[in-house]
Amino acid sequence: MKNSKKTKGLFRRVLCSVLALAMGLTCGAFNGFGTASAATTYYTITLVSTMGSWADGSTSKTVTVKEGDTLDLESQFIPSCSTRSFAGWSTSISNVMSPGNLIDSITPTSDKCVYACWDTIDDEDSYQLVLYGLKKFSDGTITINGHDVPNLPFFQKIADGTYDYRVYYSSGYTPNAVVYVPAGTTIKLSDFSFTVSEGYSWSSSKGWQYYSTGRESGYYKKTDTFTMPSKNANLIPYGITANFYYVYYYANSGSGSMSYQTMTYDTAEKLTANAYTRTGYTFQGWTTASSSSAVTYADQESVVNLSSKSGDTVRLYAVWKANSYTVKYNANGGSGTMLDMAMTYDTAATLTANAFSRKGYTFQGWSTKADATEATYTDQASVKNLSSTSDDVVTLYAVWDANTYTVKYNANGGSGSMSNK
Repeated sequence: MKNSKKTKGLFRRVLCSVLALAMGLTCGAFNGFGTASAATTYYTITLVSTMGSWADGSTSKTVTVKEGDTLDLESQFIPSCSTRSFAGWSTSISNVMSPGNLIDSITPTSDKCVYACWDTIDDEDSYQLVLYGLKKFSDGTITINGHDVPNLPFFQKIADGTYDYRVYYSSGYTPNAVVYVPAGTTIKLSDFSFTVSEGYSWSSSKGWQYYSTGRESGYYKKTDTFTMPSKNANLIPYGITANFYYVYYYANSGSGSMSYQTMTYDTAEKLTANAYTRTGYTFQGWTTASSSSAVTYADQESVVNLSSKSGDTVRLYAVWKANSYTVKYNANGGSGTMLDMAMTYDTAATLTANAFSRKGYTFQGWSTKADATEATYTDQASVKNLSSTSDDVVTLYAVWDANTYTVKYNANGGSGSMSNK
């Protein structure tokens, strides 16, 4: 039995050791009693080639390094680029085009990205073609005879010679693209497949303005070809304009007239002051749906980008709120009390039952005039629109009719006759 226990204990220790190795733990990760101790830490180093690629076409590779170990970057397979020569590695992407702070090894304390840095190839036959003023583009691709576009991170490679364009919008900054092109290369400008940002249009009859370091200049349509000169050159997109649209105002049961308003994308403008009126209602603002009572825009509100489509029509409908007013009851010679009554324009309501009294008189109804002898409204009549003015007070005066009676004369033992009175 003792030997059996020793065998079982040995088996447990061997099993723990196997599990520790399978989980990537170092020696001593489990002690003889099966208690886990701290695991070894590993960090991931990502080698990034923002230009060019490795032989397998990839633009990044990962290497796992144990904490405390040093990765020799010089021993790593170096990527290649057709227009640049490899200079070394850096932990800053800003050094990709301007090699600096290069490192030949790294001892990581966390996961890191290391970027391949590139020097310009001394090629007298290649010159810079700079595409300026790309802020009005949202995305696109550039293809020029398989040449790389080296001003990342504005472009991300998706195929040989083709780069996916992504604009970085920051105040006052206009991103540019730099392409190294051999002199005499014919470039199809239609291969510059840019998408204009929302709210803008690029005229089909426009394209690119060219100028060189020698102050030569010219204009090219988007469908033209451009021959690279033996000098640095620049192309600037022209004919990109902000879209305009129209704002129409609708009275929405009101009356009056208002002219439409022309607005330009990305330009804030105040809405035209409301000129519509509606009896019994107060203007609240504008909405984009005729049936909506929710105000989207206030009167004369400053608005921008109500539409991004060129020549589009935006319809704004007036929002109206029915005016409220108060009805006060006046005893007009009678006595008693009655509470005021709140009413809303275009909403019928029953007048409060008369609670006034007047000795010798009979209540006839209500009038808006204190000296009226005939009632305009009967007791508890259903009424509406007694006033069209917001917060107005309407006073209803009780109309009284003096009671009549007959006086009869009795001779009381005498003789003769007298008419009743």
